[in-house]
Amino acid sequence: MKKSIDIVIPLFNEYECIDELVNRLENVVSELNKLELKTKIIFVDDGSEENFKQILNSYSKKSSHIEVLNLTRNFGHQAALRAGIDSSSSDAVVMLDGDLQDPPELIIDMVSKWKGGADCVSGVRNLRKKESYFKKITANVFYRIFDRNSDFKSTRNSGDFKLISKWMVDEIKIVTEHNLYLRGFIDWLGGINEKVFYDRDERFGGETRYKYRQSYKVAINGLVSLSDFFPKILNKIFIFSTIGIIFILSWIIITYILFPDNLVQGWSSLIMTILLVLILQSSSFIFLSYYIKKILDQTSGRKNYQTKK
Repeated sequence: MKKSIDIVIPLFNEYECIDELVNRLENVVSELNKLELKTKIIFVDDGSEENFKQILNSYSKKSSHIEVLNLTRNFGHQAALRAGIDSSSSDAVVMLDGDLQDPPELIIDMVSKWKGGADCVSGVRNLRKKESYFKKITANVFYRIFDRNSDFKSTRNSGDFKLISKWMVDEIKIVTEHNLYLRGFIDWLGGINEKVFYDRDERFGGETRYKYRQSYKVAINGLVSLSDFFPKILNKIFIFSTIGIIFILSWIIITYILFPDNLVQGWSSLIMTILLVLILQSSSFIFLSYYIKKILDQTSGRKNYQTKK
């Protein structure tokens, strides 16, 4: 039976890129047809202007393998990706941004690795042209923190440009977690993961709509949902604070024994009481943070383990 593949592309007013994007995708579809793959392009319109919606609809009418999924408003890049994945019923899904920084032609190599047995094929960037040092440094710091505080390794220098097989798509559909950290969850699923390397280009046209604020939200969401970073950092603060408090208490006790006349009456007992209360409060925050993380894990819909069908 002929296998099928969906290419999911979230779009938001990409006027400058859409024509070139469609042209290059049509070439990719032609190549995939030679590999006996039934291909569908799913444009997820993330609340664009009416004029842009009409452009997408015109492409959909011209081509039988182009489908447009219209969101009621701008829900954001990650939500649009998930909407496209949820609408897919094919044997594999490719996630691709519409700004042409990630080359659609690389999908051919991804499909080749998938047909060779890979469950997930990630596009990994060799070079990020004209990307700020700030973004490079913060991305590196994030992945270091994430990997140190989670029980799986993330794919470095890889965004959402991935091919995922049907069983992974089905697992994403099952998860009820709001604002799922998609690329992290895919890494969490495991399976046979392959990589294709490429030099990332500049945007084909227009300006990026994915601002630092969105990147920050995605990073925080990933740390909260798929790592123990915040409970662990609170735990470390508690340990260092406790050590400091022990030193202060020791100093008070030694001063009380050796130099009792130097202490103001009632001062030492007051300070000791305050410090002990601080220790109790800090420990309570630690336990509370772990309980909150436990509740999050229980309600996310993620399994304790993962099997492959």
